[in-house]
Amino acid sequence: MRVRLGLDGTGLCQVSHRRAVPSINAATKLAQSHGLLDLEITATATSHIDDHSHQRRRGHRVGQALAQALGSRQASVRTI
Repeated sequence: MRVRLGLDGTGLCQVSHRRAVPSINAATKLAQSHGLLDLEITATATSHIDDHSHQRRRGHRVGQALAQALGSRQASVRTI
């Protein structure tokens, strides 16, 4: 699974994998569009992992990408 995250984005969200769960995709797209974050998720389905585990792994990877992008969070200011 590959996750690319841009903090100063326009709210574009591209999710591409075979094991898409519509409600999870909708929640992901809403969070990115309202947060003005650019997010690209590319994943391949594996037959031995169920949908729940796959979506949990996806959430974990997005969280890791966000934490890495934010860094130390010192002097972080966001204006709209």
